[in-house]
Amino acid sequence: VYGGKTEGEASTAYKPYYTDAQINAPAHNTDWFDEITRTGFQTQHNISVTGGTESTKYLVSGNFFKQNGVVKNNDMERYTGRINLEQKVSKYVNLGVNMTLSRNQTNNVPLGSGQNENASIMVAAAQFNPLLPIKDENGDYTLNSQAAFLPNPVSLLEITDKTMKERLLATAFVEVKPIQDLTLKANFGIDRNYQKRSVYMPKTTLYGQKKGGQADIAQYDKSDYLMELTANYTKRLGDHNFSVLAGYSFQRFTDESLYAGNSQFLIDGFLYNNLGAGAYPKPSVGSSASKDEMASFFGRVNYTFNDKYLATVTVRRDGSSRFGANNHWGTFPSGSLAWRASEEDFVKNWGVFSNLKVRAGYGVTGNERIGDYASYALVSTNHVTLDGSNNMPGTHLNQSSPENASLKWETTTQYNVGFDMGFFNNRLSVTLDGYWKKTKDLLLKVSLPYYTGFTSGQQNVGEISNRGFELDITSHNLTGDFVWDTKFNLALNRNKVLDLGSSGDIRITSSKPMGTVSENDYAIVREGEPLGSLYGWKYIGVLQEGESYAAQPNSKPGDPKFEDVNNDGKIDADDRTIIGNANPDLIFGLTNNFAWKGFDLSIFFQGSIGNDLLNMTRMNLEWKRTTDALNRWTPSNKNTDIPRNGFYYSQYGGYVNDHFIEDASFLRLKNLTLGYTIPFKKIVSSCRVYFSAENLFTITGYSGWDPEVDTKANEAAQSGGSQQTANAGAGMDFNAYPAMRTYTVGLNITF
Repeated sequence: VYGGKTEGEASTAYKPYYTDAQINAPAHNTDWFDEITRTGFQTQHNISVTGGTESTKYLVSGNFFKQNGVVKNNDMERYTGRINLEQKVSKYVNLGVNMTLSRNQTNNVPLGSGQNENASIMVAAAQFNPLLPIKDENGDYTLNSQAAFLPNPVSLLEITDKTMKERLLATAFVEVKPIQDLTLKANFGIDRNYQKRSVYMPKTTLYGQKKGGQADIAQYDKSDYLMELTANYTKRLGDHNFSVLAGYSFQRFTDESLYAGNSQFLIDGFLYNNLGAGAYPKPSVGSSASKDEMASFFGRVNYTFNDKYLATVTVRRDGSSRFGANNHWGTFPSGSLAWRASEEDFVKNWGVFSNLKVRAGYGVTGNERIGDYASYALVSTNHVTLDGSNNMPGTHLNQSSPENASLKWETTTQYNVGFDMGFFNNRLSVTLDGYWKKTKDLLLKVSLPYYTGFTSGQQNVGEISNRGFELDITSHNLTGDFVWDTKFNLALNRNKVLDLGSSGDIRITSSKPMGTVSENDYAIVREGEPLGSLYGWKYIGVLQEGESYAAQPNSKPGDPKFEDVNNDGKIDADDRTIIGNANPDLIFGLTNNFAWKGFDLSIFFQGSIGNDLLNMTRMNLEWKRTTDALNRWTPSNKNTDIPRNGFYYSQYGGYVNDHFIEDASFLRLKNLTLGYTIPFKKIVSSCRVYFSAENLFTITGYSGWDPEVDTKANEAAQSGGSQQTANAGAGMDFNAYPAMRTYTVGLNITF
């Protein structure tokens, strides 16, 4: 074999990089994951004091939490304090204050799906050559000459990356009862978040070496102010019981950020503590500020007749500054009906139900989770050279996004019906719920024609439907000295894109898989299909010697073959189709609780059936980084579905194909807890010691680290995107951080 070619095709013979002797007895066999990981550890301590009198009640608590992550140098400490105070001033007036303070300090390591010199530590460990030592004979971190763009994984542990978060969450209320049955309440709150992140990339890392050391400091200050005024009137007249609530609320959200960075440091010792020591001619600096507001008027009426017939009607009128001038406000009504049928004599005569309740509901909700000022024509800055001869710098202002004064609320209309049933004196309880939801005017960023001058713009586009079913069963199997309870829940959901307006398909782009290989579409939002539809080529095997495939005329033996989906005689981008569905057919959970003479045992299983994942991690590893590469096609190894040189550089098709779509169904023992309550007669009123284990085992056919991960959906959610945005990008696993097996020993004491 000559580099995957026949002898006649090769101009020079292929020379293996390693000899057979080196492969059979390598001088180094570095387990990079072992070098960057450790056994994680966490500890948590809580103490709380409650007390008071008839007119005064208080609670004071403190918490300390420390966790050392599985990846070395990744740890976190959190301190939390809480004070609740309520004072009854008179029989008409109550006052209260609740305050929570927390401080969180984290040492970070580079995680995520970055590539090249920006590769995360997990990506680097998965791809770095195990035949290389950690350091060379000079004490420097080794680099792979065949993949010089990839950093040494252990070198990334020398990055100093600290995050400090402080949060103040405080509320105060005044409650007045001027007359019988009427309660007036004013509630005021603030949620203040301050964050500072300081990073230094030393010259011992690949990125830091190129930059001569890189230091960055970023500060972020976010505040949420709330005022809420309500009046609640309740009255009972014979068999009639009703309450009326009216209210107004106002929230203001403010964000400020400040950033500075520099590079080209003489020594690494300053870290980020002396940005002025960097020699880069133009250090980076930036700042931002934003504000948005929301106001709401709301009312609710609850009515009950004879404690058997219940009705609720609610109306909200919400206004958001994020939308266009003519669409700040939206109206969102809801209502529900319920019937306690088990209170009817004819149902009692059946002798079947110990409880039977029938429920039905309707409601409209709104979503405004888009960026601040998304409806405005925003202006951005670009740095330009005004004079080529002396390189005099300047700044250029240009419009970066189009105005959309018609931008409005995304709304979801939902209908639901439910049944609550109890049998055998409520030893068996069953809850059934069915729902149908339709979301319209979706808030999406839509691609725009190039002649507009913009690549995308925020618009209200299309409709999506969701329908589903939920089942909850609770059984008290055994009572008495030995107690055994079982809880089972099951849920399924089906969604469909009903309309996308004139924008057509919306494609979701993957992460950059490696090196110089660019991103590619991996998911699609298409009318008639569900969100979470995975999108790519259909892989039909490896081209064999002597075989011709008209749709790929220039392919060689060992190249991948793709299905000509549209039957036009050629393989191109138009042959991409839906190749998987990230949505599970159903999800479920099963909990068994046991108790006997002070001992308690809880066992919780959870699972998912029918969801697909695009395993981009395997895509990289199969190419030439695991033993799977030994099964690549060669003239002497033809019975394989792994191409001779992977998929990245294939002339036809692409790397996003159904060869890497896997069934990610799983059953996981999520939690097992065993406890014992020690009987005390004096001083201590309760003392419980327990042992808990999480993620003990997982049964799955998925070949990746964790079938429950979802790289792009998590990125969308963490960046503030809506749930619809997260669902659209679901179904990709690329070096996602897996769930860890955790063991906990704890002690709870109450005096």
